[in-house]
Amino acid sequence: MSGIKCSVRDWAVWMPVSDDSNSNSHQVSAPSLGLIPAMMRRRLGQQGKMAVSVCSALIEKQPQLPMVFCSRHGEIQRSLEILTTLIDGETPSPMAFSLSVHNAVSGILSIATHNTHAITAMAAGEHAIVNALTEACMILHANDHDAVLCVIHDLPLPELYDDAGIDPAEPYAIALLLEQAGDCPISIDFEHKQNTQPGMLEQVAMLAELLHGNTEQVPLAAAQITRLPVTP
Repeated sequence: MSGIKCSVRDWAVWMPVSDDSNSNSHQVSAPSLGLIPAMMRRRLGQQGKMAVSVCSALIEKQPQLPMVFCSRHGEIQRSLEILTTLIDGETPSPMAFSLSVHNAVSGILSIATHNTHAITAMAAGEHAIVNALTEACMILHANDHDAVLCVIHDLPLPELYDDAGIDPAEPYAIALLLEQAGDCPISIDFEHKQNTQPGMLEQVAMLAELLHGNTEQVPLAAAQITRLPVTP
């Protein structure tokens, strides 16, 4: 099968589970912020804490590596707070602005871990998983890195957007530590596409099932992600 290939060395996910039977060693359900100094943790909002928590164990022994962070909405709640401040005729604080930009979470993590490698912060709408993994794979192969971290995360939109019906309905974050060859090879094939696109929570659940080895394919509108046999 043709496609962009890499392998998943390790992964972690934060998302709603239906019952305790679905819990596993890859499931994160409480903040794990050991990589962030105590004085910096207060800068992280809910979304930042989730994103840092899912990648914390993955990079604890190797925090200096290229990273790709993908979020559809970013820190939109902070942006709305800044706009409200302006409407009220007040001046937003520089810190409030610095924490509202799209690379705020990855920036805090890179400062805390002294990571000087390239870090990409991107938005890809409902195609976040395919595009974030593609970006991370291209970085991995183009620069012959040992590993690249890929983190995809979002919160539901603020109450102002309740009638818009825009994903996600609940918070989620998933992190994958990618390498060129390993025990969990995957392929992203853009020739195989679906006519419909599942919601983000369903996409994350499908990807988790693939990484568990419970399914071999994640068919999405932009591409199909396939788990490949391990080459001896």
